[in-house]
Amino acid sequence: MESRVNRTRDAGATKARILEAARSVFAAKGYNAARVDEIVALARVNKRMVYHYYGSKEGLYLAVLGDSFSRIFSLNREVLAGKGDVLSRARAVITQYFYFLAANPDVVRLMGWETLQGGQHARRVLPDIFSAGLEDLENVLRQGVQEGIFRKDVDIRRLVISVSGLCLNYFSRREMLHFLWPRDILHPEMLQEHLDHVLDLVFCGILSPGVSFEVKHTGVDQMED
Repeated sequence: MESRVNRTRDAGATKARILEAARSVFAAKGYNAARVDEIVALARVNKRMVYHYYGSKEGLYLAVLGDSFSRIFSLNREVLAGKGDVLSRARAVITQYFYFLAANPDVVRLMGWETLQGGQHARRVLPDIFSAGLEDLENVLRQGVQEGIFRKDVDIRRLVISVSGLCLNYFSRREMLHFLWPRDILHPEMLQEHLDHVLDLVFCGILSPGVSFEVKHTGVDQMED
């Protein structure tokens, strides 16, 4: 029994190493230019293990995308299921997403590659993940509308697109943004300033008339890796 447990544990560790190595290589080179040989060298595993666990290079890439997107929505689910009023939980979701992107540049680059490639692989894994995550967000939005906090005409899909753009562009355009600011945009103070800016824009757009909103400094301890 113990040896079986050890084999299961070893298999899980091997799959995780392959997945992390693949995320790094795919993020650096994109799907087309990435090579399985590079991935197995980085993961320090036998090449046949990739095909054993993931079937093919494409299967591995789909697993990387699925894992990356799932991590984002898992964070959202934990926050939305937690304690606090609607406004606090909505603020926390945006904060978690922002700092997740800050801490995971490979995920940011993967999204960029998928955009360049027309989302040909993302469309195969994202719909199911997005649908489940969207339902959680809709529930919070609906509660906020019922409590008179959020406007009734807010479209959850447009809101998700807007928040994603405000956060993602900050990190995906990092090199170009250096022309606008002499400071490192990943410096904790710069991160906090941009997050506050995003929160201001979002909540000023979705709050019902008369509902006040004050940006609370959340700090960099929200970062997830």
